[in-house]
Amino acid sequence: MAFMAENNSNWEAARKRGTDMSLLKANLEKTPTQRVRDHLSALELARKLRAAGEKHYARVRKTS
Repeated sequence: MAFMAENNSNWEAARKRGTDMSLLKANLEKTPTQRVRDHLSALELARKLRAAGEKHYARVRKTS
């Protein structure tokens, strides 16, 4: 891993407080391009979920 976060005192303090560092570590192992791609994928999912929710609640309001 290019960035050794485990040697950082803030990283260690968070770990001692019980923070699960595995996701942070996994993301730090990705390239910036991979992280942006993951972000855009999650953003697209969030947009689809919002649209589905709006469609659902629009139908619920019409029948109420």
